[in-house]
Amino acid sequence: MLRLMGIAVLFFVCCFAGEAVASAMRDRLKLLSQLELMLEEIQVQISCKASPLPELIGKLKADATFSRLDFLSGIGEGEPFSQWRSAVEKSGYSREDKELLTEIGRFLGKSDRAGQISSLELYKLRTAAIKKSAEEKYKEKSKLCRSLGVLAGAFLAVMLL
Repeated sequence: MLRLMGIAVLFFVCCFAGEAVASAMRDRLKLLSQLELMLEEIQVQISCKASPLPELIGKLKADATFSRLDFLSGIGEGEPFSQWRSAVEKSGYSREDKELLTEIGRFLGKSDRAGQISSLELYKLRTAAIKKSAEEKYKEKSKLCRSLGVLAGAFLAVMLL
């Protein structure tokens, strides 16, 4: 009886592992969507209100729309780029996402409004391309991950019976 319970637990752990991988891909899509919104908000703030960078970061941190962008909470007072980079490095994002966020932080506040707006436009296009790639990967692999989790659990269950 105890052996059967252990096999059942092992089966469900494998199923949940497959679901966790699919969930991580879905969470990345949500992160990229919020990053697109953040870039749009920064562009609006720079073009319409000419907000200084510390004020802009404060507005982004206060906005619940950007709740998945947890690196924003790690940016305090002082030199914005070093704090931005440090907060991004401490986050659990993928290497590709960290590189993109670091590049965005590096250029913010470094040029005139027109230069920042045009750079933001380029970053928005780049983010959209990364998001499209992530969506395709999610569509292709999410079912596969779930199925592999179930199959691995079933395989182990049969082997242990």
